[in-house]
Amino acid sequence: MAYVLSDLILQPGEFFRALAAEPAAYKGPVLIVFVWGCLTGIQTFFLMNWLMGAFLAAAPAQPGIGPMAGISVFIALMAAVFAVPMAFVYWGVAALGLYLIGGIFSRTGSIYHTLTAIAWGMIPLAVCDTIRSGVFLLYKNAMTLTISPEFINMTMNSHAAGSRSPSSMSSAELAKYISYNPAFHEYTLVSFAVFAIALLACSWFWFHALQHTRSLTPRQAAITVFVPVLILIGVKLASLLTGGVA
Repeated sequence: MAYVLSDLILQPGEFFRALAAEPAAYKGPVLIVFVWGCLTGIQTFFLMNWLMGAFLAAAPAQPGIGPMAGISVFIALMAAVFAVPMAFVYWGVAALGLYLIGGIFSRTGSIYHTLTAIAWGMIPLAVCDTIRSGVFLLYKNAMTLTISPEFINMTMNSHAAGSRSPSSMSSAELAKYISYNPAFHEYTLVSFAVFAIALLACSWFWFHALQHTRSLTPRQAAITVFVPVLILIGVKLASLLTGGVA
């Protein structure tokens, strides 16, 4: 079968009906997830490089900062590269999770077809991270992030016995040491809104997909897909409103 992107967008039900009737094919899904991972990596590099710059600017005279300055771009690059394998992990987790939740209603269907269908439904996430990279570049020069010396000391001494690691802090605790201007807050809200819209678009495709790969009724597919997705969006929104970054 030749998969046409316009069919996915305009007739998702027919698209996934045809997909479920054919042997599972992984070339297209793997390419989709790989491209999504690369686009996520670009966005991750932009954000991590900027954050590392803010961190280094807050502690130019701290012991041990010198070597970090030399590898800050490398750290951001490694975070970006790591985004590619993580995209495949998210793909597997999403497919397995929705397949298992769908199992509450139906014992029929193929995990392999579900896996491929979920990847096709992830195309909005690739578009999302392209837009989020553009949003970051739009706000980059207007955003500021202020990091307190106490936070720098905790970060540099987190390996010492009895020291508190910043990675173990809640968003509310981090807010005591890190402040940002309205432009940064606006950026996180816009970035989150783009992510939420993209995830809901994915959910619309997955809603149609599971009706055919898991033999679910529309009501069952809606419960299987939209309940966990709305919970995820709610958790991320709560984190954002308490000081996190989307």
